[in-house]
Amino acid sequence: MPPKILMSLLAIFVLIKTYNLKNNFKKEISLLLCFSILITWFDSTIFISLGIISFILASIWIIIKGFTMNNLSKIEKANFIFLGLFSSLGLLFSIMHWPFSNYISVSMVIPIILYLYTSIKTQLKFNKNYLFLSILALDCISQFIRLF
Repeated sequence: MPPKILMSLLAIFVLIKTYNLKNNFKKEISLLLCFSILITWFDSTIFISLGIISFILASIWIIIKGFTMNNLSKIEKANFIFLGLFSSLGLLFSIMHWPFSNYISVSMVIPIILYLYTSIKTQLKFNKNYLFLSILALDCISQFIRLF
């Protein structure tokens, strides 16, 4: 299955799962990520650019939230920060065709391993609470796989 279809299905699933939550941050970030992924289906370069910019802004928002949330452990904060940072930098470097974008894509292994480690350590409770991070993890995986 192409990564665009997989990302879209995951974004819709996350949006449906977080729709009934009382936490506004989770709903808003899920909506922004879903919007940014689904808008890239249009052929217009303006829509694609808008989707990429909104995805990068959502990733930056996740980074900021990772620094400011107090109820998370250190490994969970690191998960927020690394997934947001690597996802936004990888997308920015690949879209802008800046040098060293391949090195950033290779380094996507770091947030992927950290996400898997946190998932195993918390017995998937962390994933259920923060489903939107699975979108960023899938983005990191797809950026890493594009190298091969």
